[in-house]
Amino acid sequence: MRTKNRLRNRAFLLNSLVALVLTGFVVSTHSHAENYITVSASFSAKDSVRPDEHIELKLSRSLERAEGTLAVFIGETDWTRLFSVAGSTFGYTPKLIPLPLGESSLTVYVVSPANDWKQIAQFPLRVVDAALSSQSDSTQDSTTNPNGSSPLAKDTVGTSSPDQPNGGRRGFFETAELKPTLTVNIRSQSAILYHPDTNRPDRLNFTDISIQGSLQTTLARGIWRSQNQFDFVGTSNQREALRFGESGLNAPQIDLSSYTSQLQISKARVTLGHSSFGSNRYLINSFSSRGLAVTVPVGSRTDLSFSAMNGTSIAGWNNFTGLQQRQHKVISGTFGFEFLKERPGGLRVEAGLLRGSLLPINNFNQANLTDAERSTGSGVRIVASDSKGRLRIDAGFGRSRFDNPVDPLLNQGFTVVPVKETSKNALYLDLNYQLLNNLALLKDRPLSISFAFRHNRVDPLFRSTAAYAQADRLDNQFEMSGSFGEITFGAAHNRANDNLDDILSILKTLTRRNGFQVGLPLTAILGAKEQYSKWLPRLSYNYDRTHNYGAFLPINADFSDSHVPDQASTNQSLNAEWSDPRWKFSYRLNESFQDNRQPGRERSDLRNLAHTFGVGVTPNQRFNVNVDLSSERAHNLELAQFERNFRAGVQFSLQTTEKSALAATISSAFGGDSANARSSRNADLDLQWSTRFSLYQKERWRKVEGQFFIRYANRYASARDNIFFFNNLTKVQTMSAGLSFTFF
Repeated sequence: MRTKNRLRNRAFLLNSLVALVLTGFVVSTHSHAENYITVSASFSAKDSVRPDEHIELKLSRSLERAEGTLAVFIGETDWTRLFSVAGSTFGYTPKLIPLPLGESSLTVYVVSPANDWKQIAQFPLRVVDAALSSQSDSTQDSTTNPNGSSPLAKDTVGTSSPDQPNGGRRGFFETAELKPTLTVNIRSQSAILYHPDTNRPDRLNFTDISIQGSLQTTLARGIWRSQNQFDFVGTSNQREALRFGESGLNAPQIDLSSYTSQLQISKARVTLGHSSFGSNRYLINSFSSRGLAVTVPVGSRTDLSFSAMNGTSIAGWNNFTGLQQRQHKVISGTFGFEFLKERPGGLRVEAGLLRGSLLPINNFNQANLTDAERSTGSGVRIVASDSKGRLRIDAGFGRSRFDNPVDPLLNQGFTVVPVKETSKNALYLDLNYQLLNNLALLKDRPLSISFAFRHNRVDPLFRSTAAYAQADRLDNQFEMSGSFGEITFGAAHNRANDNLDDILSILKTLTRRNGFQVGLPLTAILGAKEQYSKWLPRLSYNYDRTHNYGAFLPINADFSDSHVPDQASTNQSLNAEWSDPRWKFSYRLNESFQDNRQPGRERSDLRNLAHTFGVGVTPNQRFNVNVDLSSERAHNLELAQFERNFRAGVQFSLQTTEKSALAATISSAFGGDSANARSSRNADLDLQWSTRFSLYQKERWRKVEGQFFIRYANRYASARDNIFFFNNLTKVQTMSAGLSFTFF
């Protein structure tokens, strides 16, 4: 009873604190935090960027692990893995792969652990070759092509100038570029100490050489343009070969990782190699592989696109086109029509067809059990918006006929009931409406409010070979987000269920989810003077509640009441951040509670409480220190047990010279339970010194950059169980060094 009272008191204090913070602000919402992340782009205020220009995406807050991960697309290509992450900032510095020339859209998604994709931001991105942009700007109104044709299209890079010799061309071409890049890495490592013998590394001492290279070419003349890019990797260690998981010891040590060869004539485009295709969420959705893609505009309103791609992700020199396996291809075509010629995107309709055939073949970097699949389907997508962009609609429908052909390898000689070929439907609707846009209620606090509705329905047994869909599921979500000056808030309500046919012998699960989020920068709200602003934090509060429960007790299925789920989970967190140019401090309080309500399991409840502190000090530009402390307590109410875990970490970096730096990370964690039955202890130390150097000689080297590092790592882990009387102790110390060169 005392424990329950203490928990109730703490929950009451937490809720009271939040209510006190929110006093004076009207926020009547129900949402979950993952839907209300705002994104700002470093290039949003620019007319254009260079292909090699660094770009950044800044999130309004860091993404929680339970919310999923971030995905970044430029056009229809996934660029996520190229972006580096630093807190809430995602950045990309083009080195091997430049930004794609021309006009495209950069789209940011949140991908949930259940693989649900939600778009949270989209920015127009115009990339112009810096060497030619000045010529293009000065001649776009008066320059004609030598053959007497009309001026170059707006998205064509490369123009001629009558003031330059030979019309500004490089021979026959107006643009002729060759950009090779090569990076060579030499890495060595020695295991100084390891314990026990079972902890012996696979390789005690080694020296490996790896290479990464890229070759890019661009040729342009008039309305004709050709772009090619070939990326390859190599390694001296056979087990690190690109296709080792697929070919084992026969995998080439120097291999082609990806390539794209694109020919564009006016606005018609043919692409051979790696690309993505499809925009119907449930039929074919950004399917990425190696193959052929063609896009042809027909007039000013209509466009046709076609793709034929390998059924899985492939790499290497063989199967160069990706289309050599006749029964392992995904073929699709799309017809698009713009109803509003003067406003593209105002009302666009896309109709598509799909024919997919997959053999039981893994991706080159995966190994899992697969089955042969076939599907044919058709779909329609409608995209619409009003003239001011306040109302946006994205809706789609897909119908797929799916079949599992007989696979003798899986049947293993047994008589297996064949899968019946079925045709099923799936549809979605995303509707966004901006009710208020910077309404001037107060002088410096405009009000903005947006609403969204998302509907997804996927029939039982629906499946497509080119898009992922969780079959037999209905999902409706209502969202609201907005801002009042510097205050941000959001809310959502989600309703989902499965077993759409209400089959009485199958469990039907209902999900109801509610939550809200609010951000309160006290400095802006209270109008504090600059000298006092560093003492006022930015507060944020997130609340999420999910209830999963069975609709009925299945019949003729050996189910009892205790087998029918009924669980309510709540998760709430309070965050506070103080910052100054030379220091920062953050605190986070998180509480989660899992309440099991099914008969016989009423006491199987879990409660977690975590405190996290962060301190950062930057006395000058050369030195900074960050300290992280966290404490977590897990309470198993059924067993009346507590588990406690503590972690402390310190990271510091010192710039010893203009091009060298010393960095270290020290962390320790220990934990145990209240009954002293288990305990653990971990400690890590990483120490690294690195230096950069560069050479530049016009006669011999265009550009050579290099980096050298030396690193020491020490790992210690201990786990003790006093019930089964075992004590596991592992230690390993390693010393490694590396040298890398980047040419061109």
